[in-house]
Amino acid sequence: MTIKLMRTLGVLGFLSVTCLAAIACDDGDDGGTGASTGSAGGGATTGSGGSGGEGPGSGGNGPGSGGDTAAGGAGGDGGGAMACADDEYEDNDVAMTATQVPVPPPPDDEEYWIVYGQLSAYKCSGDDDWYFIKTSFSNMINDPPEYRYWTLVLRAAGAGSCGASCEDYVPPAGPEHTVTVEAFDATTMAPLAMRTSTEGLIRMAGYGEEFANDVLIRVSGPPEAVYPYTFLTTVRSDAFEDECEC
Repeated sequence: MTIKLMRTLGVLGFLSVTCLAAIACDDGDDGGTGASTGSAGGGATTGSGGSGGEGPGSGGNGPGSGGDTAAGGAGGDGGGAMACADDEYEDNDVAMTATQVPVPPPPDDEEYWIVYGQLSAYKCSGDDDWYFIKTSFSNMINDPPEYRYWTLVLRAAGAGSCGASCEDYVPPAGPEHTVTVEAFDATTMAPLAMRTSTEGLIRMAGYGEEFANDVLIRVSGPPEAVYPYTFLTTVRSDAFEDECEC
């Protein structure tokens, strides 16, 4: 993994085919049930994760093993008429009851760092899921908020993290595999970004001070959208250009 440090103010981008430093290019089977966290410092190098995935951090604190279906999920990736049990994060249908994603604080003695959290859940028909992601870390060395970098990769219905070019599984395009992720400033509710995929894979990234004030995300889809999904989010002291090899 080659990491180059960039400092370009005010950049907002969406990652399409490159992998994030905190995620491995895989076949889409490495999701963990529930949530997991990790952190890394000292140049933001990455390390091997736990069983079932890879994540950043000294000591290999990575996503746990398991499938993509969260506890409490029911049904499959078919139509919205299927019965669907609540996952463990309900009731998080509105912003006021958003589930907090467990993201640990960065090391307090490192200039360049990455922290991350992963969570697996279940999308029911007509049911939005809201999540709160802390990004407002302020006790770091040389860490002005205008350099804050936030990323999210969401995989739904068994989609792989790197796409067809890496021979990952890509669900057939259609409403039953469609997912939308919207990002908001958690304090002002100002919209920050939005992305929709008909093939179950979302990549999102934001750079700058507006992403240093905590982030709310909403996961939604059409009535036919009923599937398990996993997302991994990272918060970094600066933007790093990530190079992914299949």
